[in-house]
Amino acid sequence: MKLKYYLRGLGIGIIVTTVILAVSFSKKEIKMSDEEIMARAAQLGMVMQETETTEQGDTEQDPDGTDTGAKTEVVTEQTASELLEERTAAEETAQNTEAAAEDVAAEAQENSANTDEETQAQQEAADAENPSGVYRLVIQKGDVCRIVCEKLAENGVISDAETFRQYLSQIGYASNMRVGNYDIPYGLSNEEIAKILQAGPLEE
Repeated sequence: MKLKYYLRGLGIGIIVTTVILAVSFSKKEIKMSDEEIMARAAQLGMVMQETETTEQGDTEQDPDGTDTGAKTEVVTEQTASELLEERTAAEETAQNTEAAAEDVAAEAQENSANTDEETQAQQEAADAENPSGVYRLVIQKGDVCRIVCEKLAENGVISDAETFRQYLSQIGYASNMRVGNYDIPYGLSNEEIAKILQAGPLEE
């Protein structure tokens, strides 16, 4: 009976001792120096990454050794120069366009003046040929209404040959043209000219 209690006490003591030792070892800190840590890391195959530090205030440079600040300044000057050149080219283009427009306007005005002079000359020539302002229409044998209307239009008696022909057809005179001479004053309407044609040729 005493042996049983003895073994029980011995087991409890072993358990308590084990717990105490576990607690004490868990609280114990293992301290290693930096050199030991690096050596241990090298043994485990770890590679240390080297970093480059740039001192504050140092000038940044490109891989080719060019000063970044100087390069930026050169690029800025080149950009300003290009903008100035583009602006100058645009101003020159605008000036050339304006000059071309003025030349075209002057040429158009000159052509208009020449046209007016030619028209006036033609009118004066027509007035010289017809001092009394009367056109002598000659209808020959075989002349149809279309030919007569074209003669009147070509000499400025009527404005449109086809319109006058259609009018003569409406009044039934297109097929009743009589051969002879007709004096038709300028500036008459289609109705007045038609009445002169219906009245018949001049008696000579």
